[in-house]
Amino acid sequence: MRNRVWIKGMVLGMIVLMIGASTVQSISIIQLRSLEKNERDWSIQTIASSGLVGIDTSLALDPANNYPYISYYDATNGDLKLAKWTGSSWSIQTVDSTGDVGMYSSLKLDSNGNPCISYYDATNKDLKYAKWSASSWLIQTVDSTGDVGKYSSLALSASVNWPCISYYDYTNQRLKFANWIGYWEFTNFASGGNYGLYTSIAKDTYNEPCICYYDSTNGDLKYTQYHYSSHVWSYETVDSSGDVGQYTSIVVPSNNNIYII
Repeated sequence: MRNRVWIKGMVLGMIVLMIGASTVQSISIIQLRSLEKNERDWSIQTIASSGLVGIDTSLALDPANNYPYISYYDATNGDLKLAKWTGSSWSIQTVDSTGDVGMYSSLKLDSNGNPCISYYDATNKDLKYAKWSASSWLIQTVDSTGDVGKYSSLALSASVNWPCISYYDYTNQRLKFANWIGYWEFTNFASGGNYGLYTSIAKDTYNEPCICYYDSTNGDLKYTQYHYSSHVWSYETVDSSGDVGQYTSIVVPSNNNIYII
């Protein structure tokens, strides 16, 4: 029996945000720095400020050097972009510019340090996935059945870097799950009500996907987990005190306790 702890607060060492004043928008990063043993300070940098940028950000750190990577939506151009800290400056790439793409991005780095991003294609109403491979971006349309891909959240398997994505199926108003096993395999969760918004996914040490999401019908924070031993999904209502469960984020550390903020 694995222990679970649910919390509503967490200390963050690095924060990405969009700052706006009238029509001027920019994406910034705030980092908590240790100055001396008992002193700390915030370092603030503007990463990009041309046009309306910095929507739907996602942050990952390179384990080799703790340099940050940030995926974000450039609303002025309708592009998915990636910013990377090189150690002295920010390098910005356009990941995908085909149509209006890049909302609801979720970023992870694989075990080789390659960025992988799930995101929404608003032109075609599809879920897409991009992975950096040596010298170029490999881009796939993951799901094109109806209006799918909003609120995407990405996790990678620890052993082979295979992606899995939780996301919202707007057409059927339910949570959906895509898992790469050499091809994309889908889980269509049961219909009934409107649920699956604001998804967040993580994997435990058993490589089992753990997903929290918002149940709009009941105003609840909910949780589901796949169990490989029994090949079933389990479900829990985490919090039903009022209208709760939007804008969540889940973390599962090595002790397999589950933290949701």
